[in-house]
Amino acid sequence: MNVNQLKSRIFILKSLDTILVLSLIATAFYSFFYAENKEMMLIYCLVGLYLVNTIGRYTSKKIALINIQIDITEREKKREEQRTLMRTRHTTVR
Repeated sequence: MNVNQLKSRIFILKSLDTILVLSLIATAFYSFFYAENKEMMLIYCLVGLYLVNTIGRYTSKKIALINIQIDITEREKKREEQRTLMRTRHTTVR
């Protein structure tokens, strides 16, 4: 994959994680102020917190793997540029 594609995947994963956290916070505030059955909403918020935590751990691992792929891709690109430079450097004109 292209480096820009990998960076866009990282952005999408981070934004998904941020959206989940913000929606959980909004739900928690709503349930704290307006819910009739606060204990049930507290349980729902704790379950939501567990799910956000699980998804967050998955996205952090995935982002770390994508960062490794970016490093590998950049190293391969640099190595190929050096090979091209060395090939043109040692050619002799006859």
